[in-house]
Amino acid sequence: MWPTNHVSRRRVLSASGVAAATALAGCASILNQVADQFLEDVNVLNDTDSEVSGTVLVTTDEKTVLDREFTLSGADDTDSGDNGNIRPYADIWDSAGSYTAEIRLDDLVDGESTGSATVTIDDPDEEMLLVGLGLQDADEPIVFRVGTTFTDVVEET
Repeated sequence: MWPTNHVSRRRVLSASGVAAATALAGCASILNQVADQFLEDVNVLNDTDSEVSGTVLVTTDEKTVLDREFTLSGADDTDSGDNGNIRPYADIWDSAGSYTAEIRLDDLVDGESTGSATVTIDDPDEEMLLVGLGLQDADEPIVFRVGTTFTDVVEET
């Protein structure tokens, strides 16, 4: 014998929506936990299909805190060897304040080979800078984003 309790279509859709939202929120949380294991103060991310090389420079009024060359694989390159498509740099923020970040590329990314921004770091222990090259959701080919989690810096806010 079948139960006589009736579950309406509206209730099923509502429950499905809540379950989907919970799952997505959980995915973002898991993604941030995983990303937190390898992201550092400054992270250069190549989201293009091609290998990209260049230099990243971060300065304060007083000194240069980062000046490094890099080579990053394309985002879809499965045979990237040691390069990968993201390069993290640790122990950059000396203190809260303004920093100037600059990137110089050996080749063009969507018509651009340089970019710079002044970023404010309020919490040096928690905040990170992402220098994104060819990010899919960005209006510009080179973007600078500050946040406390991976999803903060990869998603347009």
